[in-house]
Amino acid sequence: MIYVASEELEDAFRLFTIMNDRGLKLRNSDILKAENLRALSNKIDRINYAKEWEDIESYFEDDFDVFLSHLRTILVKEKARLNLLYEFEKNIYAPRIYDKEKKSYKNIAPLLKKGKETFDFIIKHKKNYLEIFETDHYSRFL
Repeated sequence: MIYVASEELEDAFRLFTIMNDRGLKLRNSDILKAENLRALSNKIDRINYAKEWEDIESYFEDDFDVFLSHLRTILVKEKARLNLLYEFEKNIYAPRIYDKEKKSYKNIAPLLKKGKETFDFIIKHKKNYLEIFETDHYSRFL
């Protein structure tokens, strides 16, 4: 492990991307996390949301990208066609629809904004997941 410091947050994200492009293959969720942390201006929020993300990632382990893919489907309401990162970038953060009259694509409002809104959405659905799959619903009827 090596330690690299940067005075500017933007430089830190750039270094993170460059170093990982040359090292271990990043998962889509790693890049998605970095992109959303970059959108937060408050240092305390970055620390708290990074920890929350890591807790959720630890819970799902190798299925974390699958969990995020299900969340993508909740928002987009159709089956994914491309990789998770591209789907978030193009279909959630910067969606477009095809205008048949003008025969061109038109930008529409994002389904989620990067940063706090994305983190809160993921946290909310992790709680929903736990309520459905980790709660003993049967004992309520005894």
